[in-house]
Amino acid sequence: MNIIETSIMVTSHVIFTAISYRLLIELVDWSKWMKLNPDKLSSLRLFVLFLSMALGYLVSHFVLDIVQLSQEMLIRLS
Repeated sequence: MNIIETSIMVTSHVIFTAISYRLLIELVDWSKWMKLNPDKLSSLRLFVLFLSMALGYLVSHFVLDIVQLSQEMLIRLS
């Protein structure tokens, strides 16, 4: 793996993690899942951060795999 592929992979992971974090914060009503009080707010934010990291990593891997498979298919068809 060269430096360009690695930087694309890291950038993809960061972008999809940020997107999933924004979506989890804006779209999920966390008050339905747990009682929100000031003591648990920091724990909830940390949980959402870890959840968005896992989700962003999975989505990023999926997208990068689809791109890689598409490139391989195009190379073999040529």
